[in-house]
This record gives sequence, structure tokens and C-alpha cells, in this order.
Amino acid sequence: MSRFLTSVGILLALTVLSVCSLWMLRHECRRYTAITEETAAALADGDTRAALAGCDRLEASWEHFHDMTGLFVDGGKLDAIYSHITPLRPLLEQGDPYAFSELESIRLLTQGLYEEELPVFWHIM
Repeated sequence: MSRFLTSVGILLALTVLSVCSLWMLRHECRRYTAITEETAAALADGDTRAALAGCDRLEASWEHFHDMTGLFVDGGKLDAIYSHITPLRPLLEQGDPYAFSELESIRLLTQGLYEEELPVFWHIM
């Protein structure tokens, strides 16, 4: 009987951990996506100073975002996001329209992190 209760306890702990990890991943991805959207909105308004401030926030928040999401997601997916953050500052300073594309890539990749971890039937199979 004690083995049964131990097994049930382990299963419950894993279920709670899975739900909490999804909640934490969703929270971090939404927070980082919001910074990206604010930066893109400032760039669309022609406010380069605010866009550069948003870029600074993206870079400053990266370490926390990487550490928290790296617990649940493969590091290769996070490296793909960072590869779009690196060239962003020079593009914003030059007023290059390619900066919108980089911001959109960051947004889509960040949203994709959470969506790929959702327990959808096709993901489980």
C-alpha cells in the first residue's frame, strides 16, 4: 500500500510541476512579447529614442527570460531568439526598416515557445 501511495504522490507532484511550469512559461513569454510590441509600436510612431529604450529593456530582460524559460525549453530555441536581438540596436540606430522584421521575429519566436509546450493531443503523440 505504501508503494501505491508513493506512486500516486509522485504522479501528483509531476502533474503540479507541469501545470506550474506552463503557467510560468506563459507569464515569461507574455512579458517579453509585451516589451517587443512596445518597442515595435515606438518604432512605428517614429520615436527612435523610445525604440532604443525598448531595445535596452529587451537586452536587460534577456538574462532573466533565458534563465526562467531555459528550465523548461531547449536552449537552441532561446538562441534563435537571441540571434534576432543582437542586430536590433544597430538597425534601430540607422532607422533601417528591417528592424520591424527583427522585432516581429522575436515576437513570433517567443510566442512559439509557449505554444509548443502546450499539451495538445498531436504534441503528445
